[in-house]
Amino acid sequence: IAVDYSTSTIEIDVTEIRFMTRTYVQANATAKIIVTPGVVYDYNDANGTSYNAVPATQFGFVEQEFTLTGSERTKMVRIRIKPSDVANGQNAIGISIAEVNGGEVSRIAGTLVVAVQVKNKYDGVYHMKGFYTRTDRPEYHGPFEADVAMITTGPTSVAMYWIDGGGY
Repeated sequence: IAVDYSTSTIEIDVTEIRFMTRTYVQANATAKIIVTPGVVYDYNDANGTSYNAVPATQFGFVEQEFTLTGSERTKMVRIRIKPSDVANGQNAIGISIAEVNGGEVSRIAGTLVVAVQVKNKYDGVYHMKGFYTRTDRPEYHGPFEADVAMITTGPTSVAMYWIDGGGY
């Protein structure tokens, strides 16, 4: 999840609770979710990442208990968070389904790691047009067009990824 920087608390959708696609719904089901920091550390170990688990004191679920019905098969999981609290470093939230009544927990989707990134207003893909004026290198003299992605890498740094050039 990438959010704009703000010092105010915002609400955002981070995932959904839902019946599996082919499930025939005969009765309502309830599910309860909880914060599980250990899921983030397990993810780091398995994937070579270094996310910091966002402390539960820095965000909150809008709802933690959900009721799914035959006509309302999906519910969004929303959190309240202040982007300025998680603007530094690589942060993630571990979420687990703690209880289910009237349904089952997917073996592959019972836990979730949500990476939270605060982006600046200039993140995005840009199309650049210009004219190279280097006379010492003929390949860099003349008109050019390029698509680049600008990506915030820290509180005071941005990386430019040159799509056609294959790197940063």
